[in-house]
Amino acid sequence: MRALAASVLVAASLGAQQRPAYLDESLPFEQRARDLVSRMTLEEKVMQMKDVAPANVTLPLAVSSLAYWNESKRGWEVECETVRLLVGASSADIRARTTIDVVP
Repeated sequence: MRALAASVLVAASLGAQQRPAYLDESLPFEQRARDLVSRMTLEEKVMQMKDVAPANVTLPLAVSSLAYWNESKRGWEVECETVRLLVGASSADIRARTTIDVVP
């Protein structure tokens, strides 16, 4: 369940990308659950059923998901470097911290 919870929290922080159905609280639970499970690999589903899901999670992200607006350049920019990743319910409720390497 830890991997599933981390996936949901990280996906919630992706920003301007199209919001997945499983994050839309106005949809019925069954529809949200179907959407979330449909995004999982077979291995992830098996690990959830065994209740031995690993604490480490790999989430494929487009590098553009980490872009920020550079006012001086008047455009979006991605710095390829090591950055801090904070996971939580809000900025006041950070539950996990790590670093990630941003590569093109």
